[in-house]
Amino acid sequence: MIVIAPPLISAARKVGVSLSARATSSLARTARLLPGPRTDILMIDGTQVIPSIGITGVTEFTTGQVQITIDAHQSPRLLKRTLDTWLLVALAHEVDHSVRVQAGPGEGGTLLDRLITEGMSSAFDIQVSPTIRLPWVHALTPG
Repeated sequence: MIVIAPPLISAARKVGVSLSARATSSLARTARLLPGPRTDILMIDGTQVIPSIGITGVTEFTTGQVQITIDAHQSPRLLKRTLDTWLLVALAHEVDHSVRVQAGPGEGGTLLDRLITEGMSSAFDIQVSPTIRLPWVHALTPG
């Protein structure tokens, strides 16, 4: 089940995007690559997002429920880019976490467990969207 806050639907419509259709399409693409239990998703408007990306997500570690936060008040150009580029990635990343929580093996409690989990979810992001360049994956350089 996906629930989208009305302000997000309205903001997306203003930049020519059907958020419901885009989210449904993104989740179908993700599910083809990662079948698993049903994931409940809540999409809300908020400003606590990744800077310059305009979106963030979190997965509840006991139930697997996903919350995606999008800044609906960013400029129309940035909002369009967020919805065109980053929505698919954010949904794929959080659904990967959700499947791990619900179907196993879970996400673990140590820092090493979390690093491995985030790395696996980022690898899945790239599988879902092969042309994406994730800033957090390329933050460090060798040497």
